[in-house]
Amino acid sequence: MLKKNLYWKKFTLSIGTIILLSGAAALPYRTNPNRESGIQPFRQPSMFSAIAGPSCPAAPFSISPVADDSYDFITPLGHLNPPDHTLPSDHVYFILKRDQPYPAPARPADVFAPADMRIIGVTESLFRKDGRIVNQDYSIDFYPCAELRGRFGHISEITVDLKRALDSADKQCQEYGTGGDGTMCKRCTARTDIPVKAGQKIGTAGGKSAAALDVWVYDNRLPQPAYANPIRYNGGSRQTPPATCFVNYVSEPLRSVMRSRLGGMERGAEGRRTREPLCGEINQDVPGTLAGNWFHNGVQHNPQGWQNEMGFVHNAVDPSVEIVSVGGIIAGPGLWWFVPKHEGAVNREFSEVRPGEAVYCYDSTGNSGRILVRLASDTQLQAEKQDGSCGSLPLFFQNLSTYER
Repeated sequence: MLKKNLYWKKFTLSIGTIILLSGAAALPYRTNPNRESGIQPFRQPSMFSAIAGPSCPAAPFSISPVADDSYDFITPLGHLNPPDHTLPSDHVYFILKRDQPYPAPARPADVFAPADMRIIGVTESLFRKDGRIVNQDYSIDFYPCAELRGRFGHISEITVDLKRALDSADKQCQEYGTGGDGTMCKRCTARTDIPVKAGQKIGTAGGKSAAALDVWVYDNRLPQPAYANPIRYNGGSRQTPPATCFVNYVSEPLRSVMRSRLGGMERGAEGRRTREPLCGEINQDVPGTLAGNWFHNGVQHNPQGWQNEMGFVHNAVDPSVEIVSVGGIIAGPGLWWFVPKHEGAVNREFSEVRPGEAVYCYDSTGNSGRILVRLASDTQLQAEKQDGSCGSLPLFFQNLSTYER
């Protein structure tokens, strides 16, 4: 059932803080004119090049990155929160417990190495607004075996040894705007090669702005995602292996515990995810239809392009709910969610919308206004946000914008 409540609003603010402070969108990046500063424009990380090591077993992770009693649930792949996550998120979130409602910070939780592994990079993110520091956190890149790479994001504090390695190493830095409110993020990454044992503490999550520990996994053995236009992603290169779900690489009985907690609260749904794949989906493109990811003005999928993106995708918790996700351009960042219909022009199932002259309308009980779309061709979409609901006629464009695959 579609519903919204006060708790959801509080959760939205919390998870929005995670995303907002992770990186950027509405403001263009800004480079430091002093080349010696090492600050560069945002570019995709090259942390995941091939590294020699033992071949991966089916389930290399045997330890939870946070204790079982420190988190409530794991948000599956595909989470949405424009503008940063206008398109489905490529990582999961361990949503930490709270002692007090938002805006009180999440309860601090120790972060542990989920396997014997090598830490190959440590990144410090420093956020400034109006000349003062408003947040600081860290991410850690690691590999447990030859074919897998992983990353933890939004670690509030790292151990003394990791901080020493970060401070003493040569760093590559980049700076970009976040969220459109004047906040700038400076990220500095140090390459490392630090062995750690399974269960060894590597930092602490929670206690600050972020409500979760973000966890990425990349697998070199998986096929490249079948996006409608792969060139939009990472320049079409194979620099980064395909992203996948951390939970699927955890050994039993811990995997079953984690699978039982996949779900949470997303726009339009809450509770456990019950539809396979339980850990969610990233790429939802259906070529020749409206379903999937769209881009305005030829942008790439990176922080400079997030506000120019638009997604027609499934809810990460309940895939029977569909969502129009707008990063910007036709409206401010927002989500329109609904149970799709299989006839007519209102809230029509995305994969059933095909090129033609028909104009389709999408609205939501949880957001104002309506979204009009027309699929002009397999690769071109016309869209506009208007006041009113889909019950108001007529359906015609007044100031449309064009998106492409």
